[in-house]
Amino acid sequence: MTGSDISDGTDYFWIKEVRIKGFKQFGETYALRLNRGLNVLVGNNGAGKTTVMEAVNLALTARYRGESINTCISRYLFNNDMVSQYLKEIESGETIAPPSIEIDLFLGGGEDHALAVLEGDNNSSRIKGSGIHFEISFDDEYADEYRECLQQNTIKDLPIEYYRATRRSFADVLITQRSLPFSSALINPAGEWQSRRSDERAARTLRSTLDNSQKIKLSQQFRESRQQYAELLSGEDFLALGEDFGDAKAKLTVDWGTKDSWKDDLVVSVDDIPYAHIGAGNQCIIQTAIALTDKAKGKVSVILMEEPENHLSHTNLNRLLNAIVTNSNGRQMIISTHSSFVANKLNLNNLLLLNGGSNHSCDQAVRFDSLRDETYRHFAALPGYDTLRFVLSDKVILVEGPSDELVVQRFYKDSHDGRLPIEDGTDVMSVGLTFKRFLEIGKALNKKVAVITDNDDDPEALDKRYEKWKSEKCGAFYESEVHSCPEVFRDKAESDAGSGKYVRWNTLEPVLVRSAGLQVISKLLNKNEIDEYDLVKWMESHKTEVALAIFRSPTPIQQPEYIRKAIEFIDE
Repeated sequence: MTGSDISDGTDYFWIKEVRIKGFKQFGETYALRLNRGLNVLVGNNGAGKTTVMEAVNLALTARYRGESINTCISRYLFNNDMVSQYLKEIESGETIAPPSIEIDLFLGGGEDHALAVLEGDNNSSRIKGSGIHFEISFDDEYADEYRECLQQNTIKDLPIEYYRATRRSFADVLITQRSLPFSSALINPAGEWQSRRSDERAARTLRSTLDNSQKIKLSQQFRESRQQYAELLSGEDFLALGEDFGDAKAKLTVDWGTKDSWKDDLVVSVDDIPYAHIGAGNQCIIQTAIALTDKAKGKVSVILMEEPENHLSHTNLNRLLNAIVTNSNGRQMIISTHSSFVANKLNLNNLLLLNGGSNHSCDQAVRFDSLRDETYRHFAALPGYDTLRFVLSDKVILVEGPSDELVVQRFYKDSHDGRLPIEDGTDVMSVGLTFKRFLEIGKALNKKVAVITDNDDDPEALDKRYEKWKSEKCGAFYESEVHSCPEVFRDKAESDAGSGKYVRWNTLEPVLVRSAGLQVISKLLNKNEIDEYDLVKWMESHKTEVALAIFRSPTPIQQPEYIRKAIEFIDE
């Protein structure tokens, strides 16, 4: 059972799908289906992870990086291509409407009546459902003034002074934060959480755990304290304060504020240290704990978290991830990461690989929810596997160990004008004996993958093992012929076997000797005085030294046929 399966019985609201249009890098509609529980967003830099998180938070809170969106509308929120096209057409004399930003959240869960209130087709796709439609668009109140600007040719940039942000339900009813039937929390220790703003966000999250009776008590007590303060200022000690201005007198008094003024003076402290002055890692842990606390039950339904690996030690990161998995209790969590450790621990089946909006299909992310249970449990149990390195590569060559990795990189370099594989978008990864686990992920991604391995003295068995994986996108490469110890070295082989030592003749080291020749390898390793048997024996016990010598060789050496074919397969 995973964190996405565990529930405390509360039917939390959750986002079934998010659609983004005109926001930052997403010009045309970008659609992303989400899981009900955990969602782990991965992708290369620029794929849109942060943009998706910002868009979801914007629609849920009408706030951008801690500020009310109507106070910080900027042209940089808009898709740059759309803005450029708009300005180009304006310059050519066209009369067109300014571009807009639209974000739609299709919702599920919650109580039926609460979901029904949000139901309609007021969204950019005119699809009937329940949800939130957020929009930053031109305010028609300024239509006449805008037309005048067009006639006078004074518009040289996006006229953001004529824009406003609105948030309405799919039923086309205005939504306020109070009328929204659930709340969300954004946890971003590396982003905008600095100084006073971090205190405000932490206090706001913790305040959300208070019930109405507690809030009323705080409000009443706050006014009582203000009353005492006012009485003090009107006492004899302060009678001399003030200045006469004719019939008027200016003096110090108390600002009675509003019914919510008590909120402004609340800050969070940790061991008597203000929240803004503790480390970013501890901020992340505290925010997560607050959002997941039982007191927030029924309130915080959606939790957004950016790169939890930032500023956390390995131990604390592990604690945080365990808390997420075991305490999410049916809440929806959307987490972005660059960490394989995070991805593995949070279950690879929850991964969504963003592609940066390069197509316009219904779901513009590669989903991993088809992986077998044994596969994602394998990676969760051994989270050291660098799965995201595999996921984010264009093409991958899988080898068994670090020595094989160096040798393959050198052979690739020799046949590609001195370029290393990574320079062409091809990663060479040593993954031990877990080839089939990675091949399953590769199949889900439709990724080009080549496995290079020893034939284990039984190439027919390998043919059967990799038969189901072989395709235009996936291939396994090894020597098709089985070699045995040359007759001339039988005595040495029998002597070594008697002492429990064996020299194998179908691993990478003897293959290199057969391919490049005894003389070439002996010279490269400065082992001219020994025969082929002793050379292979030495090479097998000095794998790293051999691999480094080949990688650094001043001249190319003849590469084995099966490695050459694997590299050609990747190049196709």
